[in-house]
Amino acid sequence: MEHTPTPWFQHDTLVYSKIIDPFHGGHSDICLCEPMYSPDGKTSPHGSEEANAAFIVQAVNSHDALVEACLDAIAAHEWADPYQETGITKEQRMKEMISKVRAALKLAGVK
Repeated sequence: MEHTPTPWFQHDTLVYSKIIDPFHGGHSDICLCEPMYSPDGKTSPHGSEEANAAFIVQAVNSHDALVEACLDAIAAHEWADPYQETGITKEQRMKEMISKVRAALKLAGVK
């Protein structure tokens, strides 16, 4: 089974996809972030539900770029270079890889 296609979106505490849900006639709800309760009955800090929803959306939407950048970094390090026949130098290849990693990290929210 595969997960719901990305990108995912957030509205308040709701995480959803714009995939049309034929049963409800609109977007597909993925999850609703609700207050967390500790064993002593206290709830999580006010507003953490929306922060959790935002974190889920950011993590999901940046996942593919991060995986691709990591695989590219491994390939560049091992010099399993698909560009070797094009005359790209190892230095150029490393610059491309670093640029891809930085872009993926930015997508994941790293400043």
